[in-house]
Amino acid sequence: MKEIRVAVVGLVKRGVQAWLPAIERLQGFRITAICDPIEALHDWAREPLTAAAEVKAYLHYEEVLADDNVDAVILTVRCPEQGAMAAMALEAGKHMNQEVPAAGILAAESIAQGSRPLHVPDFRPSATRPKGEMLKEQTESLE
Repeated sequence: MKEIRVAVVGLVKRGVQAWLPAIERLQGFRITAICDPIEALHDWAREPLTAAAEVKAYLHYEEVLADDNVDAVILTVRCPEQGAMAAMALEAGKHMNQEVPAAGILAAESIAQGSRPLHVPDFRPSATRPKGEMLKEQTESLE
């Protein structure tokens, strides 16, 4: 399987303590970038990573989208621009996972236009599968 190079955008507790460790545990995935407008969060997010020195830290989302070493973007942001950020990732040719419901609508519209998100989350209470398991299943079709 081709290695999937991932950027995590939004260094909230959920992104740093759930998504980053889950991605590191998955074979075939590598964290290549993190992004948050609060620079003080960059070191906190990179510190526990195995290859911390190799992970680029960005203040601006547009820089993540321009990075050729990023194949997929995981958005863990909660802001009025979250839907637009999801659309921007798809338009930039990145696979994307949006953690909040607003992106599901935009992801569905993008799919209809020929783009493909990495994962459109299931927000039902019964959706209890681990994040890493969902990512692995979604990317098996990339081979």
